[in-house]
Amino acid sequence: ADTEDEEEDDPRAFNMPALVVPLSSHGRLTGFAYVQVRVRASDGENVWDMQENLHFALDALVRAGYREPLSTENGETLDTDHARDVWREVLQEIYGANSIDRIEIRASDTRLLRR
Repeated sequence: ADTEDEEEDDPRAFNMPALVVPLSSHGRLTGFAYVQVRVRASDGENVWDMQENLHFALDALVRAGYREPLSTENGETLDTDHARDVWREVLQEIYGANSIDRIEIRASDTRLLRR
């Protein structure tokens, strides 16, 4: 079977609403990334409860992106590894220490500001 189809059917995984993340370089706003994120809950977590609290999680993830730069140093794109690490911490604060199995960044569309 196709692994991506299996992942789509995974009852432990859910998609976040699209995240808008500011991109910056040396403290200056360079643009925004529009990011599709899929979260897989750890075994034993109540995925329905997690999804019911999605709006809190979304708010926290967006705020984390404004608090700490999630872009590459040149500000041209999302630093996906760093974003994943930061977002995992944020989600674990909301849902619990071992609540998140993995975070996938499915797609990222970047709009840079004109310079």
